[in-house]
Amino acid sequence: MKAVESYMAGKKPETSTPAKWDGKSFPGRSAFQMGKSHPAVTLMGKRLVAHGFDKHYKVGPGPTLNKLEN
Repeated sequence: MKAVESYMAGKKPETSTPAKWDGKSFPGRSAFQMGKSHPAVTLMGKRLVAHGFDKHYKVGPGPTLNKLEN
């Protein structure tokens, strides 16, 4: 509440580093944008491979979301 009150009073918020992803929770849709890297993309790719979608990868799952091959 104090941070909101400070912001409303015109004070700039302190910059802080974002929390690291815990590897279990949904990281937000911004993690799944084309060309962006995030560990959740690697995890999703490994799950896709485990379910038989490995033919759509040239190299294998990685942290950068790229268009899958047909």
